[in-house]
Amino acid sequence: MSKLQVETISHTNNTTALTIDSSGRVLQPTIPAFRVGLTSNQNVTSTGSHITIEFNEGTSSENDFCFTQGGFSWSSGVVTVPVTGVYHFDLLARVDGVGSGYVIFSIVKNNDFTSNRRFQSIEGDPASDYQSVTASGVFKLDASDNVRVAIYVSSDSNLNVTASESIFSGHLIG
Repeated sequence: MSKLQVETISHTNNTTALTIDSSGRVLQPTIPAFRVGLTSNQNVTSTGSHITIEFNEGTSSENDFCFTQGGFSWSSGVVTVPVTGVYHFDLLARVDGVGSGYVIFSIVKNNDFTSNRRFQSIEGDPASDYQSVTASGVFKLDASDNVRVAIYVSSDSNLNVTASESIFSGHLIG
């Protein structure tokens, strides 16, 4: 029987990849992961097209609420993954001021809105004051693939995605 007893696994450049504490808990301090919000409400003023929600809080500096780690990069609300693997993403979005019709929020890989290639949540005839929408799913991604959150509005052309209650997060599973 073989037994490997180590506390730390590092790259040859001394970057720590994995540590194991005395209780056997494993920590991977640079595993790709993020949780981002909106720095301000995003106003949606058009219908009939997919509009990217520009999640940006936490993409340039961490705080207690939002962070990025492990090499994710951001541009205009689009996240680019750093390494090939299987990723899990979650969305919680609050939309205010929908007067009629329906809204669809999608988590989209490489801007492909084809059925079964995105995860979406649809809310029809939402309350006029606010509606909370959630979506989550797993994607198999190659390094440099991108993922975004988009909203499609059927008929109302003046609503807001609320900054204080909207979060987009994701992490590498393996």
